[in-house]
Amino acid sequence: MKKKEIGLVEDNAFETELIKNYFNAHPKYKFTCYSNSTSFMKDEKQFEALGIDYNIDASYLNGLDMLRIYDTTPAIILSGQDDIKKAVNTLRKGAVDYLMKGDMMLVNLEKSLDDLFEAQDISKDILEGNEQRTKYN
Repeated sequence: MKKKEIGLVEDNAFETELIKNYFNAHPKYKFTCYSNSTSFMKDEKQFEALGIDYNIDASYLNGLDMLRIYDTTPAIILSGQDDIKKAVNTLRKGAVDYLMKGDMMLVNLEKSLDDLFEAQDISKDILEGNEQRTKYN
């Protein structure tokens, strides 16, 4: 099975290494990491999902700006801010999940990615089923 390509934009080198090390041998996901939005945008690589730090180095774009620009790519926001208003606002702006950094971040990120791609597979199956029914009617 081909690994899903995930782009990670995270300016904290320690957290980037944690994520890379956790998912390095993962059978489903391959992370490409960027320390800021500028390096991410210069690469122009297409990803199946994004992990974006809420407060990335704001010298160019912050996490919410990236959500708006990359609105066709599912994005999971990673944040050190335990702020329900920011979480709700982020989800309203199009994030598929808002995850707190900390002890459970890696497990929660894996679960969020699993849920995201499972939902995409189910949607695809439903659409294909509808196309088949339309073809035979």
